[in-house]
Amino acid sequence: MKYKQIEQILDFGFKALEDGFNYVYGYRGEPGTGKTQKLLQYAKNRGYKCIQIVGSCLSPTDIAAPMPGKEGYLEFYFNNQIPWEDLVGDEKVLWFIDEATNIHPETWKSGQKLINERELMGKKLGKNVLIVLAMNRSTDKAGSGNLTSAVSNRISFYDMQYDNDEFLEYLEERYDCPPLITYLTLKPLDPSGNFKTALGLPAGEPMSWANPRTVERVAYRFHKVGHEVTVEDMKADVGIGWATEFKGFLSIINELPNVEKITNNPKSVPVPDQVNKQYALTAMLSQYVNKDNITPFKEFMQRMDITLQLLFVRLLKKKPELFVTKAYTDWIMSPQMQKAVLGK
Repeated sequence: MKYKQIEQILDFGFKALEDGFNYVYGYRGEPGTGKTQKLLQYAKNRGYKCIQIVGSCLSPTDIAAPMPGKEGYLEFYFNNQIPWEDLVGDEKVLWFIDEATNIHPETWKSGQKLINERELMGKKLGKNVLIVLAMNRSTDKAGSGNLTSAVSNRISFYDMQYDNDEFLEYLEERYDCPPLITYLTLKPLDPSGNFKTALGLPAGEPMSWANPRTVERVAYRFHKVGHEVTVEDMKADVGIGWATEFKGFLSIINELPNVEKITNNPKSVPVPDQVNKQYALTAMLSQYVNKDNITPFKEFMQRMDITLQLLFVRLLKKKPELFVTKAYTDWIMSPQMQKAVLGK
């Protein structure tokens, strides 16, 4: 499921609340897929308040508990982290309950009433509060339990899938890490496959594998220290295999022609002999291209094989501002490119 689909589903949920219809959504996926990040990003983009609680850390008294009142009689204390009606009023709120399948059965006695009836002991949730639960599946072997049928039948479940293009856009907005973007462009991240590999590690080994959550830590590290990032540091987050491969890719990047030299004199810069370096250079230039340098980049790329030129053009899909430049249109309409595209 892509981010735009999530937006549409949650928007519908808020509209349904206005009609008095209570949708409760459940998002499932293996650890590190990006469930939390996507839901928080949605709330931020829409300008809604997001209240996040971790279900596995809750006990029944963390929701509501009888406490001595002013007159000595027991009164109920209600957790103010929950978006009660008197706290949020008409404000639109995304109430995000993480690790929902790890909530203790005793806690679910209160949680079930909140989900089913939107109130607990006379205290109601805000009328514009959309309840969203995130969880792992039992097949993920992530300590996930099962929801009771009374709860699960009230929830609309969606599986959250990883999208490499969306993840690259997310990293580009937040970190200065073009080599990492280049690497993930040439070798898209496979969180599910990496997770299965991690499950096969010997007993007692740390469960470190490459997924959006852990690779973002590598992005931050590269943003701060650049090519000085070490395999040992990355291994702690993404595992030895992925860390070693990425470090090897960085060594290739270090041997590639300088981008500034290509910009200044594209016809004099040597084209690498090795195919792996040509692919790496093609992907790297696609990260740095803009309206000011597309002409020299085009002149350099035209000295390379037509398949690499097509790859370069395909990688420009995230930069539509280049489509109106004369350099781009002349290039894409050239007889050589047209022959390659049409196969004639």
